[in-house]
Amino acid sequence: MKERKFYNRIIGMRSIKTAAAVIIALIAVDLLQLKSPSIVATAVITAMATNIHESFAASLFRTLSTLIGVVLAIAFQLLNFANPFSAGLGVLIIIIACNLLGIQKALVLATLIFISVLTYEFETDRDLVMYAVYRLIDTMVGSIIALVVNIVLFRPKQEKFLIESYLALVPQIETSLIDIVNGRKINQSQLIEGLYLLNTNYRNLRNDTKYKMNEHIDIINIEELNNKFRMAISILIDINHMDNSNNLTKKSVDFVNNYYNEKILPESEMEDTDLVTQFSIVYNYEVRKVVITLKSINNALDKFVKIYG
Repeated sequence: MKERKFYNRIIGMRSIKTAAAVIIALIAVDLLQLKSPSIVATAVITAMATNIHESFAASLFRTLSTLIGVVLAIAFQLLNFANPFSAGLGVLIIIIACNLLGIQKALVLATLIFISVLTYEFETDRDLVMYAVYRLIDTMVGSIIALVVNIVLFRPKQEKFLIESYLALVPQIETSLIDIVNGRKINQSQLIEGLYLLNTNYRNLRNDTKYKMNEHIDIINIEELNNKFRMAISILIDINHMDNSNNLTKKSVDFVNNYYNEKILPESEMEDTDLVTQFSIVYNYEVRKVVITLKSINNALDKFVKIYG
């Protein structure tokens, strides 16, 4: 498992996909007799992502950036309006246009392309137009290659990433519960980071369903499982601030020891009826609730792994 994590950290699937896409892109440049290999390769690299949704969005924004920057630069060049003032005006127009269209992510690249084309000296107007057309075609080809590689050759299986985040988070929750019932404070940030990763992987899976990538996944069951993780972590964070480890009743101790199948806590003679403060009652209730939630998580996770793992 450690070797796999090291491998994924050094050479992840995204790295392999990007390298493969660049190879295919440069082969396509030769076959299609494209004018700018660097633009095609750059489009491939920027459009590659860990999920289909981000890859499609990156491809779209890069194509829009090229289209906006090139069209505006051509217009200014054909009007013989290429000077420092027109450059500033063009940048302002692009900013306004991107904000109005809600494509702010295309803004920076669009302005860079605009400046690049505006300041380039062409011998004829035809050369200018053909350069712009070739640049747009090269960008679109690179973006399409990135999408094809991401969807057809190396489709990201978001359910696998989600399972990995589940399997990593369960032991963290179990360890945290042991620490709390033994009177030790837990590192809440680790639980929150684990939950954040879970939510990120789930969001990627949901986004990819927009492109018919994960229609076989039961989203409702996943949402229920995610809610159980959120509940368990929320309770742990709440009781982490309570200091009632010595007020666990026999029932609560049995709950904990039976779940871990070992003697995590010494036996207690205290009954629920012996609790004298509302604080102690809530503490015992919450500890049992975490155990019940963990059992429910494990049952649901076993089914999920059997189907999608």
